[in-house]
Amino acid sequence: MNESETPKLCPECGKPLRERKGKYGNFLGCTGYPECKYTEDLSELSEILCPICDKKLKIRIGRSYKYLSCSGYPDCTFNYYPDNEQQEFILSCPKCKNDLIIDPLQKGVYLSCKGCKFTLNLNREDIIMCPDCGKPLTIRSGKYGRFLGCTGYPDCRFASNLEGSYSGKQRSVYCPKCGSSLKLRSGSYGDYLRCSAYPDCDFTYSLN
Repeated sequence: MNESETPKLCPECGKPLRERKGKYGNFLGCTGYPECKYTEDLSELSEILCPICDKKLKIRIGRSYKYLSCSGYPDCTFNYYPDNEQQEFILSCPKCKNDLIIDPLQKGVYLSCKGCKFTLNLNREDIIMCPDCGKPLTIRSGKYGRFLGCTGYPDCRFASNLEGSYSGKQRSVYCPKCGSSLKLRSGSYGDYLRCSAYPDCDFTYSLN
């Protein structure tokens, strides 16, 4: 919320609401908390309709990826998780009504239409995805020092070394925002990965 704007007031107690960040995305919370627990969800609305009630699906923040949740909650409890291989419903493209599928040709997780060019990025912008299998990468330590390893191990053995002591061929990792390669940098607060498309893309990933 812009500081110059008049803050929205809580409909329950009259105190100002303030934008906050939660584990499922941004929301407005009452400044009277904990006495007043009023909240308003600020999750982004997608154009995709719920297959149960036809309301728009919201883009929520999951543990590894974004997921879709019906804006009609609590009357409708439909959720769509991209890493669930046994989805009960198939989503329809908001442009041409063809089926939406998880696109295996994209780096990361994208819902793509079979009939047109509609796509929806479901990657979290603070998590780097494995370029081999699309699962999240995590920082680990080995005999050559720290490296980014796939959470799909042992089925996926992708690794990208983060130390200068490794003499083998280095594997690239890619920006979850724009798809460009990430480069290792050092700053006053330690090592980090920065998008090679900087300054057009400002993604960074702290390694501390």
